[in-house]
Amino acid sequence: MYYQLIFLSIISSIYGCNIHNGSWNYGRHGPDVWAEICSTCGGRRQSPINIQTACTVYENFHPFSLTPAHNETLSFTLNNNGHTITAEPTDAKISLTGRNLDRIFSLVSFHLHWGPNHNTGSDPSSVNVYIPHRKMLFRR
Repeated sequence: MYYQLIFLSIISSIYGCNIHNGSWNYGRHGPDVWAEICSTCGGRRQSPINIQTACTVYENFHPFSLTPAHNETLSFTLNNNGHTITAEPTDAKISLTGRNLDRIFSLVSFHLHWGPNHNTGSDPSSVNVYIPHRKMLFRR
């Protein structure tokens, strides 16, 4: 419930702000011309990634373990970079371990992706949330 409230607060802030469109879109700056900007975007295995399921191997992972801070009220700095909203924690209290990871990963930020209008997302689902973490230099 707590995370749902945070998510709704962020979405309310986004739609309440005057967000200017960046040069990235699905029109003339869409996927068909990405290779003109960056040649690696012209490859044959772009999003969605072509996962060969016959070649995959099942692995039983241990559960993730979050620091106690994930239950606390935290402060974030919000930034509109023209095509997404990023939220960076003001301190690095949130970390993740477990699931066969040999290191602790500290939360860097989270950001949202959405489509050109309120009806569609930038990926197949309507809203995408990405939560990158930084690998810490010490081992558990």
